[in-house]
Amino acid sequence: MRILWSIVILFCAASLSPAATVFDAGPAPAAYALDRQIRYSFTLENTRNTPLEQGELWVNIPARQTATQWGLRVTTSEDAELITDSWGNRALHFKAAPLPPYGARIVSLVADLKLASSPQSMTGTVDAVFNKAGLHAESDAPEIVTLATQLKTKKARPSDTAKAIYTWVSERIKHNGYHATDRGALWALQNQQGDCSEFASLFTALCRAAGIPARTLSGFTCPKNMIVKPYSLHNWSEFYADGVWRLADPLERNFGTNQTVYVTFAVMDVPSDSGKEPPALFRFEGAGLVVKMNK
Repeated sequence: MRILWSIVILFCAASLSPAATVFDAGPAPAAYALDRQIRYSFTLENTRNTPLEQGELWVNIPARQTATQWGLRVTTSEDAELITDSWGNRALHFKAAPLPPYGARIVSLVADLKLASSPQSMTGTVDAVFNKAGLHAESDAPEIVTLATQLKTKKARPSDTAKAIYTWVSERIKHNGYHATDRGALWALQNQQGDCSEFASLFTALCRAAGIPARTLSGFTCPKNMIVKPYSLHNWSEFYADGVWRLADPLERNFGTNQTVYVTFAVMDVPSDSGKEPPALFRFEGAGLVVKMNK
């Protein structure tokens, strides 16, 4: 699991202000029929005894579309700029300043979604990046290539090979608890352990090495409308077969079921348009500024 900044125990259920900004994506296709609403918020703090005059916050919001997710709208407590990258990752850019000395304020978000009970086809081609080695999905490493070759089924159907890879990762890799740093697929294979990030990265890397487009996703499992918790951030995978992206969560032993529980916030292990890997949830900049996701 990937959380880039420390977390405090802080609950916020404040309603959004009348001046909230709404990002509306328009109606969802009929197949996306299940409603879901999630809420989350952040506390921005100036830790200095002088006014904060420069500071910025970027917060990921649910993906506009996946095979089972359609982002209807996002409502925020204050103005923000919407940023979308080449892989559909979306973030809201907030101005953190001004803040008085030792001052603080809360930024709140509400996301309304539509979810599909079965994976839907999406327009466009699968980007070549999902077939290549990545920072944490080292699909070109000899050890990963060798194992992927062994697991590739004789029938050579992508879904059969993906199921074999999923089974191997689920049964052979041991969950050793959350780790703050992503250690990658090769580390997971060599050490036979990891958290959800390593489980997902290894599945993704093995699929790519076997010739199956795959990607690692980050977000939350949301079986109902809820306030998402920072410690619940989760990574899982999708592989591309028979014209659709299909779910694989080897840590949770889930291969293509309960897909409406998963809400995607970011496609991981791909370069952002700035050349850096997208953050899983949020990032901030500013001397003296500290931002914490509320619990």
